[in-house]
Amino acid sequence: MNLKFMKLPKDNERIKDAFSLSVFGEHEVSLVPCKKVLTYEDNLVRVETVGCVVAVSGASLSLKAYHEDTMRITGRIDSLSIERGA
Repeated sequence: MNLKFMKLPKDNERIKDAFSLSVFGEHEVSLVPCKKVLTYEDNLVRVETVGCVVAVSGASLSLKAYHEDTMRITGRIDSLSIERGA
């Protein structure tokens, strides 16, 4: 049997010009890399990342971690959107 495997980057390697968005249930979002916080309100957080802006809408939103280029947003998350061309 001849199987070909994709060569995936190691955990510590980043894919150039890409961002990672992880959603943990309805109450937490993690975003890497985070370049700049554009909007920070109770019901809306907008963050500039690689080539776009990620918007998180909900209630009682707060930034729980902002370490190096990682952002963690918690609260009641109602929607996520990606705004191209940032």
